[in-house]
Amino acid sequence: VDLQTPNLTEMRAMNCSIDRVASKLTMCTKLKVLDLDGNPLRHVSLESPKLEVLAICGSKLHQFPVLDAGNLIEIASANTQLR
Repeated sequence: VDLQTPNLTEMRAMNCSIDRVASKLTMCTKLKVLDLDGNPLRHVSLESPKLEVLAICGSKLHQFPVLDAGNLIEIASANTQLR
């Protein structure tokens, strides 16, 4: 995923084939909800200062993503391979 849409506030891409989230989502400075449930995520690099909800259920991440998300209030990570 590599988006440069500065007015995007919510992104839901569930059950797709997304395996990485690029840091270019940083350009989405108003992003509040990122729902990537059911994707085979292996890498997440994200800085989104307004992000409130991150859903990564069913991902293949082994490490928790390092995020710069000062407003984060909810993380959904059921059925992941996080250690």
